[in-house]
Amino acid sequence: MSFFLTPGTAAFATLANTLAAKIFMSAAVRSKQTGMNKETGKKFLGEPWVKNACAAQLNEAEYSPLFFSVLMYAKMDSNLNSSSSVGVASTLCVAGSVLYFWGRVFTGKPLPFSLIGGSMRYAGLLYLTYAIYGTL
Repeated sequence: MSFFLTPGTAAFATLANTLAAKIFMSAAVRSKQTGMNKETGKKFLGEPWVKNACAAQLNEAEYSPLFFSVLMYAKMDSNLNSSSSVGVASTLCVAGSVLYFWGRVFTGKPLPFSLIGGSMRYAGLLYLTYAIYGTL
């Protein structure tokens, strides 16, 4: 058994992380806005932790569809699905996404998690792009 995720497992983990991030934003941010007047709501959205969480979720929502589609493509190609280096790249994409969003949310600030998680996502996506190009 490998420590690294298969592309299919990584696609599922991406989907689960996206769902968890959306539930968090609904429960922790959007539900608190209910019943606020316009001025109070604007002040709430201006709080540093809320701005940080919203920015992190927006970034997560931008990358997740890309990762999901690339990982599903890799899962469908038998050569890519069984490649250990694709497993490393798949794991980097998921771990980077989890670290990026949840690290920012739990600390309330972008650094260092946006840098670390972002670098992991870029490295994973770069290798997956290269691997997929080899199948064309």
